[in-house]
Amino acid sequence: LGKLTQLRRLGILKLKEEWHGSLKLTLCQLERLQVVRVAAGAMPGLRRLDIVACHNLEMMPNGIEHLKNIEHLVLWDMPSTFFDKIEQYGGEDLARVQHIPTITRAYGES
Repeated sequence: LGKLTQLRRLGILKLKEEWHGSLKLTLCQLERLQVVRVAAGAMPGLRRLDIVACHNLEMMPNGIEHLKNIEHLVLWDMPSTFFDKIEQYGGEDLARVQHIPTITRAYGES
């Protein structure tokens, strides 16, 4: 995963292998990223996920509910439509992130 920092043109990210490395993953300014898929059992050591300025990401990572040990989700400078999907009433992705104790939403310039 250390090489992900060089993948600016990434369109789809699929996380499926068991990974016991770093406790934090940041997806930052991946302009073409549209979909993130997380398989059951992937990244059991992940405690924090930051999604920053990935403006074409269409929805919360598919399979985020499989990240059972995640403690903090940070969403910063994402489109308002992305935030709407996790709002308390009527958000279509709300059920998939309810297991995360802390969700931080920060609005950027866009």
